[in-house]
Order: sequence, then C-alpha cells, then structure tokens
Amino acid sequence: MAASLDEARGLSTGVDCVIADRHLPDGDSVGWLAELSRAGTPALLHTSHPPVELPAHLGLAMKPANLGALRAWVAGGA
Repeated sequence: MAASLDEARGLSTGVDCVIADRHLPDGDSVGWLAELSRAGTPALLHTSHPPVELPAHLGLAMKPANLGALRAWVAGGA
C-alpha cells in the first residue's frame, strides 16, 4: 500500500495487479494506471468521479467500493 503516486510507482514492480485511487496527494493516477495496463499489468482505477474517457484496458471501480466486485476483479486478473 502506498500513500502517494510517487510511492506507488516505486512499489509497482513485480505485482499481480494495481488498484489506485484517482486523486492521490501528488497527482492523478489515470495516466500511470493506463501505462501499467498497456504493459500487461491489470490496473483498476478507484474513484467517485470517473474520467470522461477511460483508457483502454483500464478497470473502473466506483466509490463506495463493492468488495465482492473488487474481489472478483482481482481473482480474474482484470
């Protein structure tokens, strides 16, 4: 678990998937999650305000989180 976008970037190597809130203290995670997704790492954006256009292959979870749906997404790998 990371508290900032910069910290999350440093922890994202060799992980099965990445789930990030859209609005982190040091930036918007949409671009970074899209990069991870394009590189083959399943990525999920957690937000109460989705972007107008969601990048391809990027998962979306609206707040409040539905734990069952989140578990299913993680188990399915995307």
